[in-house]
Amino acid sequence: MYKKEKALNWTKAISQANERFMEILLIVLGSSTDVTTITKQDIKQVMEVVENLPRRVVQPYRPMTVHQLIGCDDVPSEDLVGAELSTSI
Repeated sequence: MYKKEKALNWTKAISQANERFMEILLIVLGSSTDVTTITKQDIKQVMEVVENLPRRVVQPYRPMTVHQLIGCDDVPSEDLVGAELSTSI
């Protein structure tokens, strides 16, 4: 329903980025989570997971699924999404 309403003006890149974020959101919070019950704390929890994911454009992470990326340990800090976010702020 959200996508149907909001996605009309999304570019392909924005649509793909939103799909990736929603996939992580559903993994972290559970696919049966009612979207009307999501809190700020839930979003913070998801963002912490996102910040600690390796960037997908870097090998060997490119072909991995989101589940595999979440399970990655010992990722160099320069390969983390959070490193990319902090340099863009």
